Amino acid sequence: MFDGYGRTNARRVENLIRQPNRSHTFLRFNAIAETLVMGPENIYVRRDLSDYETINDFELILRLLLRGRDRSKTSWALYRQEREWDDNTEETLGCVLRYANWDSQAELAAKSWESQAGPIVSMITRYIDPSYCSRLVPACQALDQILVSGISLDERLEDDHPNWHELSVFRMFDWGSVDLAWSNIRSSSVCEAAIFTLMASIEEILREHQSTEQDTIEALEMRYRSPNPETVELIDPSV
Repeated sequence: MFDGYGRTNARRVENLIRQPNRSHTFLRFNAIAETLVMGPENIYVRRDLSDYETINDFELILRLLLRGRDRSKTSWALYRQEREWDDNTEETLGCVLRYANWDSQAELAAKSWESQAGPIVSMITRYIDPSYCSRLVPACQALDQILVSGISLDERLEDDHPNWHELSVFRMFDWGSVDLAWSNIRSSSVCEAAIFTLMASIEEILREHQSTEQDTIEALEMRYRSPNPETVELIDPSV
């Protein structure tokens, strides 16, 4: 007999996934926005039709997430075919950069969940040429060094009042991953400085790439491992 739940003192064990089942609620909008801002785990890049003959799987190796005091959510993400920086992958394969932001206060003010199918999430997702990707490496390596060495979270100074509620960083290495989050009550000044530097670098490259590189690629295929079912039809990345 299969004992899928092991030993328990409950007469019944149920596996439940909480999903907002009322279509016109802010809770539903928040859940959908969370999925969209966090982004997919993998992106298949089709630069041209020949790429359909190969598996150009770009994996999420870095995500920086900022949750605002106003419930807003903003993420900066990097997708790559290798997790480490010593293989010069950028020289041939490039990378994918993604920025996503959800302004919850605008949605609340407009009560848009009463009339819209889904939240308005501002997203930029672009395959970035190798020359642009290489410019990110120094900032990424600086953050990696801090994460691998370990960070300490101190009490934030009384006169330090950041405009965010929670900061998190996810980084995938060959040997494993680092997934950290802390609220504005605590502080890691060196790590926070490296994170905000990298955020700014990602935004700068995305803006420059959008304005100077007008050529389009064939397709970007978003691969969500376990998306919110209500989110699937709403995913429409800007390329």
